[in-house]
Amino acid sequence: MKDSHGRTIDYIRISITDRCNLRCRYCMPEDIPSISHEEILRFEDILRICRLAGRLGIRKFKVTGGEPLVRRGCLPFLKELKALPDTEQVTLTTNGVFLKDYLPELQALGIDGVNVSLDTLNPDTFQYITGRTDFARVMDGILSCQACGIRTKINSVLLKGVNDHEFWDLIQLARDYPLDVRFIEIMPIGYGRDFQGYDRSSLLPLLATRYPDYEVTKKTRGNGPASYISIPGFQGYIGFIDAIHGKFCHQCNRIRLTSDGMLKLCLYYNNGINIKEMIRKQADDDELLTAMQDAILRKPAEHQFFHTALEGGEELRKMSQIGGRACATKLPVSGWKAADRQFCILLNFFCLYLCASDQRPGFCHCYIPALLFQQTVRPSFGQRTDVRMTFLLFCLHLQHRVADPKPGPGRIL
Repeated sequence: MKDSHGRTIDYIRISITDRCNLRCRYCMPEDIPSISHEEILRFEDILRICRLAGRLGIRKFKVTGGEPLVRRGCLPFLKELKALPDTEQVTLTTNGVFLKDYLPELQALGIDGVNVSLDTLNPDTFQYITGRTDFARVMDGILSCQACGIRTKINSVLLKGVNDHEFWDLIQLARDYPLDVRFIEIMPIGYGRDFQGYDRSSLLPLLATRYPDYEVTKKTRGNGPASYISIPGFQGYIGFIDAIHGKFCHQCNRIRLTSDGMLKLCLYYNNGINIKEMIRKQADDDELLTAMQDAILRKPAEHQFFHTALEGGEELRKMSQIGGRACATKLPVSGWKAADRQFCILLNFFCLYLCASDQRPGFCHCYIPALLFQQTVRPSFGQRTDVRMTFLLFCLHLQHRVADPKPGPGRIL
């Protein structure tokens, strides 16, 4: 069906769990409260929603999480989803840790494609980003997946100062294997706000320095908004997904179903319909179908990241709670909240004042509160270069005063 803006809606992303076995810094760097099992949609309810979605013209289904393969019953669910009368395509997004273990079942049920999230080819960087040591398992899963003929794509999020130096190495995967490598901007949602990333406007000129004969391809490589280029001699394609700098709302063809039963119309907005509540109140198929149809007709025209929300409230949940990774923008100024900037600025001024005066701070008066702020309020705060420089300035002052401990009249003990 078409929404009120004339866009054909034929694709739905289904989050079957908010749980994940990795702890990626920009997505779920720490344990956050999981949705209780009682609030998660049952597989039979998801299948019912998908069957009704098929009657509305939605034929393509992407199953995601969290990490979908950590939910028991995922494979039988995928098999039933493939068997629905209106289903044309079922694909899976995974972090790849359990991919090789389930490849025989995925191949047997006829999965149409697998997207694997992989940001690095360095085991140490993998552990730094994900908090886990599963790099070898993920790579083994990717290579086994493409080798058995399943269409395989790699989704990479480049982060400034973390893994951006691996751009060339990641590209080589598309040269060496028949798989696509897509680069995704970091999304300004949840923990993704703390990082700076890249969009195609900065990556394409860089790529052209080494591969000037690349060509933009119009071939359809999937159901989403990625644009692709081909490089002579490469077996796969290089793709880019920029929801901010390459805003593609005018051609958006998707809706989302969260693991707790919200039918989301746009990633940015928190509106939609609570379809789980309707199901638990014994709504019949006609009522659900009408509600879904009305919701699609109300799909917002476009997201408003970094602008005033015009068609509802802004989504405040973490990306893992919505369904997917934190993906999409190069953040303005420095990509962190005003409170963080103010804190760092105040700390800088305090350090400069101490350096210019004859006063010496006690360790617990400044550094420990700052450290507590870093670890409890903003876990990624201390990874920022400007924060590290502030702490370095402070520590240099301490070192100077310890070497020359003569107290001034206003000494802080």
